[in-house]
Amino acid sequence: MNREEKLRMLAVELDGLPEEIYDDLLVKLTATAREHHRDLEVAVSAGDMSTAARLAHAIKGGAANLRAHELCAAAESLEAGIAAAGGSEPCREGLDRLDQALSHLEKELAAS
Repeated sequence: MNREEKLRMLAVELDGLPEEIYDDLLVKLTATAREHHRDLEVAVSAGDMSTAARLAHAIKGGAANLRAHELCAAAESLEAGIAAAGGSEPCREGLDRLDQALSHLEKELAAS
């Protein structure tokens, strides 16, 4: 059993949710996070750091609620980077990390 499977089982056990419901929530989370990622790209490119921070925070919260730790950490890092950044360039690394975390979660869900 890999780390993600253990985390999924732990979350199901802690929340008392059937695995199918938990997986459905994760699918919805990834779809929403993917939309937010696209919107983040636009906001960062436009220099709209307020919108970018709000979107990163929303992803972080959803991921934390469902114990999607890798996605949560990537969104938290991006949120911190946005707060510290004076422009869009320092946020590129955070956006890439968020994209990688989303892709990893999407692959895990497709394999289950």
